[in-house]
Amino acid sequence: MAAMATVIIGGGPEDPVTDALAAGELSAGGALVPMVDAAYNYGTVQAIAGYEVAGTSGMVGSTYTMNIWGLYATENAGGIGSLAGAIQSQAAALGALDISITGNAIINPSILNMGAVAGRYGFSFLQINPTTIWLGATVVP
Repeated sequence: MAAMATVIIGGGPEDPVTDALAAGELSAGGALVPMVDAAYNYGTVQAIAGYEVAGTSGMVGSTYTMNIWGLYATENAGGIGSLAGAIQSQAAALGALDISITGNAIINPSILNMGAVAGRYGFSFLQINPTTIWLGATVVP
Protein backbone atom coordinates (compact mmCIF):
# COMPACT_ATOMS: atom_id res chain seq x y z
CA MET A 1 0.00 0.00 0.00
CA ALA A 2 1.30 3.49 -0.85
CA ALA A 3 2.16 6.03 1.83
CA MET A 4 -0.79 7.84 3.34
CA ALA A 5 -1.34 11.59 3.63
CA THR A 6 -0.15 13.09 6.90
CA VAL A 7 -2.89 14.67 8.98
CA ILE A 8 -1.69 17.76 10.80
CA ILE A 9 -3.93 19.07 13.57
CA GLY A 10 -4.66 22.74 13.00
CA GLY A 11 -3.85 22.56 9.29
CA GLY A 12 -6.17 21.69 6.44
CA PRO A 13 -8.56 18.89 7.40
CA GLU A 14 -7.28 16.12 5.15
CA ASP A 15 -8.81 12.69 5.59
CA PRO A 16 -6.29 9.87 4.88
CA VAL A 17 -9.05 7.29 4.37
CA THR A 18 -10.80 9.44 1.77
CA ASP A 19 -7.43 10.12 0.11
CA ALA A 20 -6.67 6.39 0.03
CA LEU A 21 -10.11 5.59 -1.44
CA ALA A 22 -9.63 8.25 -4.14
CA ALA A 23 -6.18 6.90 -4.99
CA GLY A 24 -7.51 3.36 -5.30
CA GLU A 25 -5.44 2.18 -2.34
CA LEU A 26 -8.55 1.08 -0.44
CA SER A 27 -11.92 -0.08 -1.61
CA ALA A 28 -15.27 0.72 -0.07
CA GLY A 29 -17.00 -2.27 1.47
CA GLY A 30 -15.40 -5.44 2.70
CA ALA A 31 -14.48 -6.36 6.24
CA LEU A 32 -14.36 -3.87 9.06
CA VAL A 33 -11.00 -3.39 10.74
CA PRO A 34 -10.60 -2.81 14.49
CA MET A 35 -10.21 0.93 15.14
CA VAL A 36 -6.85 0.49 16.86
CA ASP A 37 -5.50 -1.31 13.76
CA ALA A 38 -6.73 1.47 11.46
CA ALA A 39 -5.23 4.14 13.72
CA TYR A 40 -1.90 2.28 13.88
CA ASN A 41 -1.74 1.67 10.11
CA TYR A 42 -2.93 5.09 8.92
CA GLY A 43 -2.21 7.42 11.82
CA THR A 44 0.52 9.86 12.66
CA VAL A 45 2.28 11.02 15.82
CA GLN A 46 1.55 14.66 16.57
CA ALA A 47 2.95 16.99 19.23
CA ILE A 48 0.11 18.61 21.20
CA ALA A 49 0.78 20.64 24.38
CA GLY A 50 3.95 18.71 25.16
CA TYR A 51 2.40 15.29 24.51
CA GLU A 52 3.04 12.92 21.62
CA VAL A 53 -0.41 11.84 20.42
CA ALA A 54 -0.45 8.83 18.09
CA GLY A 55 -3.51 8.08 15.98
CA THR A 56 -5.78 9.78 13.46
CA SER A 57 -7.73 13.02 13.54
CA GLY A 58 -9.93 15.10 11.30
CA MET A 59 -13.36 16.54 10.74
CA VAL A 60 -16.42 14.30 10.40
CA GLY A 61 -19.27 16.65 9.60
CA SER A 62 -19.12 19.34 12.30
CA THR A 63 -17.28 17.08 14.78
CA TYR A 64 -13.52 17.08 15.31
CA THR A 65 -12.73 13.39 15.73
CA MET A 66 -9.58 11.84 17.20
CA ASN A 67 -8.85 8.10 17.34
CA ILE A 68 -5.85 7.70 19.62
CA TRP A 69 -3.75 4.59 20.20
CA GLY A 70 -0.85 6.27 22.00
CA LEU A 71 -0.44 9.21 24.39
CA TYR A 72 3.03 9.96 25.70
CA ALA A 73 4.04 12.86 27.96
CA THR A 74 7.32 14.54 27.04
CA GLU A 75 9.41 16.62 29.44
CA ASN A 76 7.48 19.65 28.12
CA ALA A 77 4.03 18.25 28.92
CA GLY A 78 1.87 20.94 30.48
CA GLY A 79 -0.62 18.64 32.17
CA ILE A 80 -3.96 17.24 31.11
CA GLY A 81 -5.61 20.67 31.31
CA SER A 82 -3.26 22.12 28.72
CA LEU A 83 -3.83 19.09 26.49
CA ALA A 84 -7.62 19.52 26.75
CA GLY A 85 -7.28 23.24 26.01
CA ALA A 86 -5.06 22.64 22.99
CA ILE A 87 -7.52 20.10 21.55
CA GLN A 88 -10.38 22.58 22.13
CA SER A 89 -8.38 25.29 20.31
CA GLN A 90 -7.59 23.03 17.36
CA ALA A 91 -11.22 21.97 17.03
CA ALA A 92 -12.39 25.60 17.17
CA ALA A 93 -9.82 26.61 14.53
CA LEU A 94 -11.27 23.98 12.20
CA GLY A 95 -14.82 25.24 12.80
CA ALA A 96 -15.95 22.17 14.74
CA LEU A 97 -18.99 22.29 16.99
CA ASP A 98 -18.19 19.08 18.89
CA ILE A 99 -15.18 16.92 19.80
CA SER A 100 -15.17 13.12 19.84
CA ILE A 101 -12.07 11.29 21.10
CA THR A 102 -11.69 7.53 21.22
CA GLY A 103 -8.74 6.09 23.16
CA ASN A 104 -7.80 2.57 22.06
CA ALA A 105 -5.49 -0.16 23.39
CA ILE A 106 -5.16 1.52 26.78
CA ILE A 107 -2.68 -0.13 29.15
CA ASN A 108 -2.49 2.59 31.83
CA PRO A 109 -5.30 1.92 34.34
CA SER A 110 -5.35 5.56 35.50
CA ILE A 111 -6.63 6.59 32.06
CA LEU A 112 -9.58 4.24 32.53
CA ASN A 113 -10.54 6.08 35.73
CA MET A 114 -10.39 9.65 34.47
CA GLY A 115 -14.12 10.44 34.37
CA ALA A 116 -13.95 13.09 37.12
CA VAL A 117 -10.86 14.71 35.59
CA ALA A 118 -12.46 14.78 32.14
CA GLY A 119 -15.52 16.47 33.60
CA ARG A 120 -13.40 19.29 35.04
CA TYR A 121 -12.32 20.18 31.51
CA GLY A 122 -15.79 19.95 29.96
CA PHE A 123 -15.56 16.44 28.55
CA SER A 124 -18.00 13.57 28.99
CA PHE A 125 -16.32 10.21 29.66
CA LEU A 126 -17.43 6.69 28.81
CA GLN A 127 -15.48 3.45 29.23
CA ILE A 128 -16.41 1.29 26.23
CA ASN A 129 -14.54 -1.87 27.32
CA PRO A 130 -11.42 -2.71 29.41
CA THR A 131 -9.08 -1.04 26.89
CA THR A 132 -11.21 1.60 25.13
CA ILE A 133 -12.60 4.96 26.27
CA TRP A 134 -14.61 7.75 24.63
CA LEU A 135 -14.45 11.45 25.48
CA GLY A 136 -16.86 14.00 24.05
CA ALA A 137 -17.26 17.75 24.41
CA THR A 138 -18.88 20.79 22.90
CA VAL A 139 -16.31 23.14 21.38
CA VAL A 140 -15.81 26.26 23.47
CA PRO A 141 -15.05 29.16 21.09
